[in-house]
Amino acid sequence: MASLWWLIFAVVVWGITIALVKWENFKRHWIAGIIGMIAVIIIDSPLSKGGIYLFHQPMIQVFNLPLFYIIGLYAGGVFIVHFYPWGNPIKGLLFLILADFIFLSFEVFMDYIGLFEHVHWKFLYSFFINITGFLLTLYFYIIVQHLLGNKSYSI
Repeated sequence: MASLWWLIFAVVVWGITIALVKWENFKRHWIAGIIGMIAVIIIDSPLSKGGIYLFHQPMIQVFNLPLFYIIGLYAGGVFIVHFYPWGNPIKGLLFLILADFIFLSFEVFMDYIGLFEHVHWKFLYSFFINITGFLLTLYFYIIVQHLLGNKSYSI
């Protein structure tokens, strides 16, 4: 059962995103999911490979990360971009902090059930790494939108 938790994680994140983001908006923000997955791979893969923290029982592993973790965070990227309060940096900061606590809750649960292990890591570090991942996702989403001619996005 333990290895199925990664699949459950992906289903829960996708379920929340599908329930809260209308299909029209999901289609509009799909690239944010790709950007979010790339950010996760760039950030988490070297840290996991270096033994800073470990992912256990991944079922399928890609870039030293559980595949269903990466797939779940595709939906997380769409969620972040969709609900980010564009044009209001103060609300944006508050939103990112709230989103970070939600992501940290998943991390604490995964640690509790043994899917995730902090070797040379603390939850406080995750707070800052998550914010970095969110900001990278937003930043590159803005760049892609500008390249596509949509200049309405700015932090």
